[in-house]
Amino acid sequence: MAVNAEAVSDSWNFNAYALIPIGDTQQDLNWFYQGGSLDTYWLDIGYFITFELNASVGYYYQKGDLGSADGLGVLGRLAYEISNGLVAGVNISYDEAFDTRVSADIKVRFGGASISA
Repeated sequence: MAVNAEAVSDSWNFNAYALIPIGDTQQDLNWFYQGGSLDTYWLDIGYFITFELNASVGYYYQKGDLGSADGLGVLGRLAYEISNGLVAGVNISYDEAFDTRVSADIKVRFGGASISA
């Protein structure tokens, strides 16, 4: 189950969400590995540097079935709206379970309003 709340102004945005697994949340992946889901709770705040460029920073808490990924983490994001509905982003995060991770994404939104302020 996912729950999300978001507030956006001309300059700032605030986002809070929770990812709460339900049902069977732990599986044997093979004879050696097991996989489990993570309960994740997240807060972040962003600022529109320009109309198209948004920077954000956030904190998250995750708790897993297996206990090995439990803890707090921090994430930074820089997103650029290339055109209405097309956004490219770069993320960097750190937590003790997964160390430092860098990722990039491209999001395409069909219909609806643009995400820039």
